[in-house]
Amino acid sequence: MTDFLVPTDSVLPSEAEATPDLSSWVLRITASPDQRVPRLRQATQVLAAMQQLVEIVQGVRSPDGGWDPDRPATPENLLPYVFEEASDLLDALESTLDSFSRRPSEGAESWLSQDLWQNYCLAEDFAPQLLWGIARSAYGVMRLLEGVRAIVQEDGRSPRESHGIVRMTALLQIRIADHSQTIDLVTHHPPEMTLDTTVPIQLLEGYPMTEPRPAGELLQGFVQQIRMTTPAVLSFLNGVAVTGLTPQHRWQTGTLQLKMGLEFIPDYEVTRAAVALPQSVPILKFTDTVWLEAYRTTVLQQYLATLIPQLSAYQNMAQADLPPLADDILPLLVQNACEVANLLESAPPFLAQRPAEAGVPLADLLPWLLWCVSRSAYEVMYLIGGLRCRLLQPGQAWQSGLLRLLLTLKVSTPEHDWYFDLATGHMPEPDVFPLEPDVVVQLPSRLGGSQPCLIEQWQSRVMAAIESATPELRFLLEGTAVDILTREAEAVPALVQLLVDFDFLADLQSS
Repeated sequence: MTDFLVPTDSVLPSEAEATPDLSSWVLRITASPDQRVPRLRQATQVLAAMQQLVEIVQGVRSPDGGWDPDRPATPENLLPYVFEEASDLLDALESTLDSFSRRPSEGAESWLSQDLWQNYCLAEDFAPQLLWGIARSAYGVMRLLEGVRAIVQEDGRSPRESHGIVRMTALLQIRIADHSQTIDLVTHHPPEMTLDTTVPIQLLEGYPMTEPRPAGELLQGFVQQIRMTTPAVLSFLNGVAVTGLTPQHRWQTGTLQLKMGLEFIPDYEVTRAAVALPQSVPILKFTDTVWLEAYRTTVLQQYLATLIPQLSAYQNMAQADLPPLADDILPLLVQNACEVANLLESAPPFLAQRPAEAGVPLADLLPWLLWCVSRSAYEVMYLIGGLRCRLLQPGQAWQSGLLRLLLTLKVSTPEHDWYFDLATGHMPEPDVFPLEPDVVVQLPSRLGGSQPCLIEQWQSRVMAAIESATPELRFLLEGTAVDILTREAEAVPALVQLLVDFDFLADLQSS
C-alpha cells in the first residue's frame, strides 16, 4: 500500500500539542469575494442558445460526427462548424447583459455566499456549512465524499489491482500565527494518507468508469465541477485571509484554505443498508415522454444557469466597459461550450441523459432524490438529519423531541401503494406519520428564530427552497407515470410522486 499512498500536510506532533481545538476558534474572514459578475436569472434565450451550442459541439467533435481524430478539436478549428450557434449565443448574452439587474440572486448559492462570508463565526459552525457547499455541487461529488467502491492499480514490479473504497477528502487548513491545524470536514479528524496523483483509479459507483484514470486527473475533474457549480467555495480553494481568536490568546492573522484529495481504504466491504424493496419494484421506467423531455430540459438549463456566470466569456462581457469584438469573443464562447460539454460528458446530470427505455433502479433513484432536496438549502439539509425542538399538537401537552423532514417516494399501482423514506432507503416504520399542518413547533434560533410557528409555515419555507434551487423536482412533486419492470413479469403501470412532510419522534420522558 505504501507504493501509492502519500502523507498529507497534517500538523506535526509538536504543533498538535500547541494548537487549540478547532471548536474553540472564532474566525473573521477579512476579505470578501468578488461580486462584480452578475448572476444569470430568467435568461431563457441565453440558456437555450448555450444548450444548442453545446449539443452541436458534442455532435461535431464526436467520431460519429465525422471529426478527424488526428485533428485537434480546438475552438479555432471548431468555430467554422458552429459559427451560427456561437453567434446566436453572443447575441443572447449581449441582449441579456444590457438589461441585467446586478442584484445578487436569492437562491441557495447566494445564501451560501452570505453565510460563509459573515463577519464572525465559530469554526465548528463554519466547517459543516463549507462541507454542504462542496456536497451540493454535484451528485458525484457527494457520493465520493461518502466513499464509493473502486479499483486502484498498484505500481511495482508486479502490478496488481486493489479493491476497496475511494473517498474524496475535504481538508480545511487553518494557519494562524504559530497555530496550524488541518481537519477532514467529513471525519472531523486530522487526515490520513492520500493517493498519489499518478495512481490509476476505476470508480465502480457514482459515475462508473469503463477504464482507469489517474487519481490527479479524476480529482481535478471533480474540483473543476465544484469551482463551476458552487462559486461560493472557490475562494476557499484559493485560500482566504482570516483573523482568529481563541481562549488565552489575542486576535491573530492567518489563512484559511480548503484542499481536496483522494483517500483509499483497501479491502473494505460496503455495509450500506439494503433498500427494502418488494421484488416487483426493482426498476422504474418513465413512460410519459412529454414529462421526460420537459424534465431533461429543466435539468440541463438549471445546470447551465449555474455554469454560465463562471465562464470566462460571460465574465469578460459582464465586466467590459465596451462590447467585445465578435472575432475575439466567439472563439472564447466555443472554448467555454467545450468546457461545459466536457463536464456533461464526464458527469452527466442524473436522468438527464439516461436512455428512457433503460429505466432507473429504485435503489439509485432514492439517494439521488435525497441529494436534490438536501442541496436546496442548508437549513433543509439540517431538517433532513433531524433537529431538537419543542412541539405542541392540538389536544396534547408540549413535547420535546426530534423533528425531521420526512421525504417519501410514493409508488402506486391499482393494487398497492408503496412508500420509501429517502433518508433511510426503507419503508417508513409503522409509527412514522406526517404531522398535521396546524401543529406548533419551536425550533433552534439558528434556523430563523426561536418563536413558535405552525408546521405548515416550515413546509412552505422548505417547498419554496426546493422549487427555487431544484425546479426539476417540481415534476416529481406533481407525480408522473412509470412502468415497473421486473424479470419475472410484464411491465406494471404505476404512478410515482415525491411527498414532503414532517415527522416527530418524542423523547421518552415527554411522551
